[in-house]
Amino acid sequence: MLLRQKTGLGVQVYQHVRQLLLDGALHVDAAMPIDAIAEDLGVSRQPVMDAVRRLALEGFVTITPQVGSFPRRYSVQEMVDFYKLFAEAECVCVQLACERADAGHIRQLKAISAEIGQLATSRLGKVELAREYRRLNQRFHSEIHSLIQSAALAEATEVMGDLSDFMVATAEAPIFLERLKVAHKEHQALIAAIETRDATTAVSVMRQHVRAISERIAKVGKLRVTADDAEGTGRKVSRRG
Repeated sequence: MLLRQKTGLGVQVYQHVRQLLLDGALHVDAAMPIDAIAEDLGVSRQPVMDAVRRLALEGFVTITPQVGSFPRRYSVQEMVDFYKLFAEAECVCVQLACERADAGHIRQLKAISAEIGQLATSRLGKVELAREYRRLNQRFHSEIHSLIQSAALAEATEVMGDLSDFMVATAEAPIFLERLKVAHKEHQALIAAIETRDATTAVSVMRQHVRAISERIAKVGKLRVTADDAEGTGRKVSRRG
């Protein structure tokens, strides 16, 4: 059930459905349960469908007439290509951050990074830990986007960040968890580079930081293809027997 907030009903429904997608709560091979979502929120189907159509335009959903709406499935190659673009957008942001960050911005980045560092020894379950890391990681990068004071660039990069989180969710593998400690060290290196205004190092670290996600997704994709091929071969052998 939606709570009364200053934001309009349509915005709240959109944010809720988007969060379901980012959390991986909706499986890519299953039609989105429009009626169930509407019932959970205490609204009619219309605002849910409006949200789904908006999310389709943003690349999160595929709508098939007379069939249903599905979380969009990207190929491994599409995701790898996307991360090349996303990495460069983040590199531009961090380069500008090296020029424009002040002491207050640095303190905020360090505070967020410290929270991420604490996750390494957390007793949270895997699902909750992944969700918490994603939340803090988003805050860290949003702080960089905000401090550069370039709204158009920040907004475009934020949208790509959400799409990145969605791709990680649909990969159905612990992409973030496996890199938690390494990613934290990369965040620390980014802060140090921004603080010393070392744009060259900041850009290099950021590019590796982002593209490492696509490398892991590509690895998971290859393993899945290999497993599917093996399963298919097993079925053929079974039929021959």
